[in-house]
Amino acid sequence: MKVTAAAAVLTAAVLAGAAQAAPAPTHSYEFSGNLRDDFGGPSMALNPGAPSDYAGSGDTQGFKFAFNQGPNLSNAFASPEVYSIEMYFALDTLGGYRRLIDFKNGTTDEGLYYYDDDLLLYNTRQPADTDVEQGAFAHLVLTRSADAAFRVYFNGELALDLIDKNNLTTLTGPNRIVRFFDDDGGSEGSPGVVDFIRTYDVALTGADVQDLYNGGTPVRFEGSGAVPEPGTWALMILGFGAAGAALRSRRRGVAA
Repeated sequence: MKVTAAAAVLTAAVLAGAAQAAPAPTHSYEFSGNLRDDFGGPSMALNPGAPSDYAGSGDTQGFKFAFNQGPNLSNAFASPEVYSIEMYFALDTLGGYRRLIDFKNGTTDEGLYYYDDDLLLYNTRQPADTDVEQGAFAHLVLTRSADAAFRVYFNGELALDLIDKNNLTTLTGPNRIVRFFDDDGGSEGSPGVVDFIRTYDVALTGADVQDLYNGGTPVRFEGSGAVPEPGTWALMILGFGAAGAALRSRRRGVAA
């Protein structure tokens, strides 16, 4: 029995290692023909009259949004001050300000922007040189921790790192609403396409972001009932093999 228990612990440890390689999101919006959360949470919403257009198929499918008609999300964050958001998207137009995320439901100009080819949290006057390219997909992760540290990672690398003393990034809108690619009818939006948006109820680490960016091929998540991906299957097989070897050793000992 002790050997069997040890084998089970070993298998669990192997599987835990697989899970730790890429933290699972709280909510995952893959835009595979709909606005639903793959993990069963609240769906995204659109502005009244916004077109609902999807392009591509499988892992390449995404949501094509019109000018100032990006999706929005409410009732999805456990805390207004501690969270992470992961996005994979491309904008059709650059130049000047192009709003990516609105934390305040359109009540102020505060938010995360592309500013020409830089990233900027308005109004901090601390642009980060990221060499954004028009029409090119970018992997963006922003995190906010309990000590108000706000960080933005662009294609796996830390681009912005500041203390948000003025709470520019706290979610103060009704139902903690967050708006994406939307300037509330102003001129600082852009049409584009978003492959996925995910939220986390923790502040991800730099190592977490590197795992999610995965060398330029972002990790794909599926819902809780999904079939494990090939890498996970391989680790599971190793774990089961170790469990079988331990059982065979136990049986030989009894026979002797």
